[in-house]
Amino acid sequence: MDGLTPLERELLGYVEQLTEASKASARELAASGQDRRTELDGLRGSMIALLRSQLSLVEALNGWMQDGPDTTQAPSKLKDSLSLALEAQKRLGTR
Repeated sequence: MDGLTPLERELLGYVEQLTEASKASARELAASGQDRRTELDGLRGSMIALLRSQLSLVEALNGWMQDGPDTTQAPSKLKDSLSLALEAQKRLGTR
């Protein structure tokens, strides 16, 4: 810092402070991003578990309806529900 005027030294000090603040901000942002990734992974896992549960229920109800009373609308609705659940499962990449 030899040969610098007082104003130049002061400005250099501010640049150093801004550089350190920028580094700290980048570290914080990286940590925050990792936290969000962990949350999203957890949410995805929860959705997969919920979807599997829904599929199991629909399959069970569909089986019951095929063996049970003769109704015309319920099996069709269950098949539609199963189709939608299978589509969601495919989009989540669980199948």
